[in-house]
Amino acid sequence: MNDQLLQYLSSCKQNLDYYEGLEKSYSYCKQSLFAWIIFTALKIVCFSPVLASFTLWCLEFIYIGDFLQSLFGRESCMYVLMSLFAALFFVLSVKKRADNKQTIKDIKKIFSSPEYHSFYQQASSVLGEKYCTAHACGKFLEYLSSGRCADLMMAKNIYEQELAQERIEKAIRDRISSDLAAEQQEQRHKASVRAENERIQQDTYRRMHNN
Repeated sequence: MNDQLLQYLSSCKQNLDYYEGLEKSYSYCKQSLFAWIIFTALKIVCFSPVLASFTLWCLEFIYIGDFLQSLFGRESCMYVLMSLFAALFFVLSVKKRADNKQTIKDIKKIFSSPEYHSFYQQASSVLGEKYCTAHACGKFLEYLSSGRCADLMMAKNIYEQELAQERIEKAIRDRISSDLAAEQQEQRHKASVRAENERIQQDTYRRMHNN
């Protein structure tokens, strides 16, 4: 067993996990301005009235709420509290968007760095560009360390066989699910037809009985 290859695969998997995590973070943080406005507005509209009502209800227990309502009126107190919570949500949302923009900027900087390009070129030359994923690298490491194969080429063959088997099993599961759904739909249709026939028979019987 090539200990140097195992060490490289272990290090490579850690790096691939890290970079794939960055890609997920990038996708999470990348939000259009329109989506951000809609999401922020929904939070303000949905949560501000609820929190304002809850806060005013809590203040009534310490008599501050009753005092404020008698002084300014309940509607005015609700309006002020809703405005405060709306402003709070807006400020937090703006801060989060600014943080997300900075995160995206940092991630772009990492992926454009010479270190990343050097790592990816080396990983592609050893593993092959198709297998430069944390999942594939982890599988290769598992096969080699467990003794299921002796070299990287055999590990790739086993990996491809397992992928093909997973695709076959998925196709079988999808076919079974489709057949079950079709059978359930047919049973519902038959039940509906039986119910309709029974209703017609009952109506016919009642008309004959009335006549």
